[in-house]
Amino acid sequence: MGYREKEQILKTEKLNEIRKYVENSDSNLVEHDSDYDYINFSTRENGDVGSETHSEIDLADATKLGDEISAKFGVNPDIETVDEWVHLNIEV
Repeated sequence: MGYREKEQILKTEKLNEIRKYVENSDSNLVEHDSDYDYINFSTRENGDVGSETHSEIDLADATKLGDEISAKFGVNPDIETVDEWVHLNIEV
């Protein structure tokens, strides 16, 4: 097995650990998209679909979860808002 294959396995394992952490959290964020080196969680649980604005509650939820993931897994999550959606993007 070459270096690239080992690197991909390690990234996949870390993403699986992050995925389990989020699934077991009390967050409203759910997995939206992923690949071997990133995962995206999102929510619009409290957003206003009619006016297409995100909720400060959802943003605070993503921020709290992102801080926890950063401390536990040594990654730097990125948070973005698009209309009523709040996304937590994590690259390993």
